[in-house]
Amino acid sequence: MFFGESEHNLDDKGRVIIPIRHRPAFESGLFVTRGLESCLWIFTLATWREISERLADARMMSHDARQLERLLYSGSETNLDKQGRLLLPASLRGYAGIQDGEVAVLVGVKNRIEVWNRDRWLGLTAQLGQAGSDFTESLAELGI
Repeated sequence: MFFGESEHNLDDKGRVIIPIRHRPAFESGLFVTRGLESCLWIFTLATWREISERLADARMMSHDARQLERLLYSGSETNLDKQGRLLLPASLRGYAGIQDGEVAVLVGVKNRIEVWNRDRWLGLTAQLGQAGSDFTESLAELGI
């Protein structure tokens, strides 16, 4: 399970450091792709295979299913380098609005790590903080 938030600069080659505590999960490789809300999603290969199997059951005639497949399958399977860095392809950096040399925010969210443009992340967390009462019903259903 992934959790936590950290900030890391992208280097001039488009690489970002994955926090040390998360690196063991990616020893066998990872899958990085476009996520929702203009961030990137990083999955372990095992999790990506599970998601891919579920997507295989999607109805091809459904426009939404095809769009989701296009979004997710446009990513790539890769590995961390020896220093624990992940090369983010230019197309994915562009999608997430993250430029070389800028700060990216890495956020652990259960089965994935999300990579955010720092300004977008700060805007989102500000909105979430203000909308906290909107989550009351969902939290109550969970007994929290």
